[in-house]
Amino acid sequence: MDTKRLEQIGKDFISSTLQDSGILVAEPRFDCLGTDLIGFTSVDDEGKFCRIQCKYRELKKSTSIKIDSKYVVGAFVLFLYIKYAGKRHIFCFLPEDINRIFKHNAENSLYQLCITPKIILSLNNDKSISFSDAKKASIYEVLNSSSPNSELKLLILGIIKKINKLNKTKDKLIGLMQIQHKIEIARLKNQMLKEMIEMTEDHINFIENQPSSNS
Repeated sequence: MDTKRLEQIGKDFISSTLQDSGILVAEPRFDCLGTDLIGFTSVDDEGKFCRIQCKYRELKKSTSIKIDSKYVVGAFVLFLYIKYAGKRHIFCFLPEDINRIFKHNAENSLYQLCITPKIILSLNNDKSISFSDAKKASIYEVLNSSSPNSELKLLILGIIKKINKLNKTKDKLIGLMQIQHKIEIARLKNQMLKEMIEMTEDHINFIENQPSSNS
């Protein structure tokens, strides 16, 4: 089964689990700040929301999870869906859980967790990251204490950065196309010059090989 389909399976399961818990869920049409899903308290003027990232892994020997450090701020929730030995394991991390359990690589601005069967056992024993009633209450607390303006600002800034990155990529492509165009024109000029030289040489040879009019 391909990775995209596996990710969608995990996302659908997490979405339905959250909605069963009374948290409204929407799937954005953008990729920004690790936002796979958005959880809402309500859709009226009093509604608040959090960003939700979903990770799905099928574990055989080992695998790893990496999260950009800039995602792990504000109202952020990470769901980890792992299928191992025919069983499904669901873990839920808030920013403080990620800081406690994941290794932080400041140089690459990443949080990383290497997952092995032994780590699965350890995570299962950590009740603070199981999707229990207590965890649901913690997510509601994150939602209710979140600042919609701050979260929107984070998302908008993230989208702007994406747009700027795309524009820079576009400019680079245009520059490369222009360079390629110049190279192609130079190649054609060289080819035409070569053909003209060959035609001239052929013409000279033809004239030189003509019989003399005095013979």
